[in-house]
Amino acid sequence: MERKGFWDRLQSIDHRILYAAVIVVIIIPLLRPLGLPITVTDATLKAYKAVDEYAKPGSVVVIAFEFIAGNWPEMGPIAVAMTQHVFNKPDVRIIILAMGRDEGPILAERTLRYVDKKGKEYGRDYVNLGFFAGGEAAMAAFARDIPGLVKKDYYGTPIEGLPVMSGLKSLSDIDLFICLWSGTPGWVEYLRQWQTPYGIACVGGTLGIVGPGAQPYVAAGQLKGLVVGLRGGGEYEKLINKPGEATAGLDAISTTHILIFVCVILGNIGYFAARGARRREG
Repeated sequence: MERKGFWDRLQSIDHRILYAAVIVVIIIPLLRPLGLPITVTDATLKAYKAVDEYAKPGSVVVIAFEFIAGNWPEMGPIAVAMTQHVFNKPDVRIIILAMGRDEGPILAERTLRYVDKKGKEYGRDYVNLGFFAGGEAAMAAFARDIPGLVKKDYYGTPIEGLPVMSGLKSLSDIDLFICLWSGTPGWVEYLRQWQTPYGIACVGGTLGIVGPGAQPYVAAGQLKGLVVGLRGGGEYEKLINKPGEATAGLDAISTTHILIFVCVILGNIGYFAARGARRREG
């Protein structure tokens, strides 16, 4: 049996070795994010700057969780990063709710587990109001008369006992709205009931597949900024200097691409080198 040369062996590496290498380059970044370089897109940067601009001391920020549990791998990092950014701001009241997805309050609670509260206290600085049925009717009712719609929080505590809700009468008392959505109902309904009639400053976060269709709202100024997909989540994590699941996911994708690129290069080098060696021998 003819013994294979080095270049021939390079072209016939056991597939199991390649699979093992792929597993390694995926697992390492997931366990310990590398923070590989990433360029922040304009829409993400606009969202970040809008939060900086409108979430000032004394302001009130509403965050709507309008996505489902199945969207967590993509939406979760966005929700955590944007919520963390708001919690980083001093003397800001944070109102969490959902009016389109009944899973929203649960996903908000999951998000809050990953957020550094920066000393903020529940009931005084932030609150989860839960889910309000009724879709656009509930949105319109909240905008007109907050105390008329909101009687208690997610845990059943009357709003009279929550200092964070003190003095909030209508949407005019809200400084910034962050909409985290994955489809319908979502941003478009809030656009009709909140942004268009009241002119409230809005930023958003959504799935990669939904993002392109929402970009016109950014161009029109109806959304001050938009964070899209896992890539957007990674960009936002970079901006707040807190690497998380999105950074880890992007690192895993990048290292896998690098491995594949190296394998393709080595395979081609091996092919041409082996062919040249055979010609010299022949």
